[in-house]
Amino acid sequence: MYPANSIFRKDRPDRVIRAITRLRTSGEPVSPAPFPMGEWLILGPENWEGEYNRLHFGAVKLRTNAEQYLDVWELDRRGAYERPTGRRTIDTGYCLHYSDFRTSLGCLITGSAPCWNKVLAEITAELAGTGAPVPLIVET
Repeated sequence: MYPANSIFRKDRPDRVIRAITRLRTSGEPVSPAPFPMGEWLILGPENWEGEYNRLHFGAVKLRTNAEQYLDVWELDRRGAYERPTGRRTIDTGYCLHYSDFRTSLGCLITGSAPCWNKVLAEITAELAGTGAPVPLIVET
């Protein structure tokens, strides 16, 4: 799996990342961060919304309970990042999924469809077999 990449375009309004809280976008612009270290749970599969996401990230992602606080940013007149506000907000939108890209804005990704299909099959089988979330340990 590829690590998250904290490089993102601060100068483009169409590249502003919004915090996800309880699987809904909060609307607050944040600076993306790598998947948080720690012990988490894989909660289950979820279908991607939008054709772009399905095309580049596969049809399904695995939702987790991972969360961390991120810096909230102020936007300029154009809607691009201007400066941190000094406030922080919780971000809970961390998943595991396939990606055509070699970087991520926070999720854990595989760059190979066959690898992802194997991971997805094994985890969904375990979820179905036990009915309980699957433990996930993320370390450096």
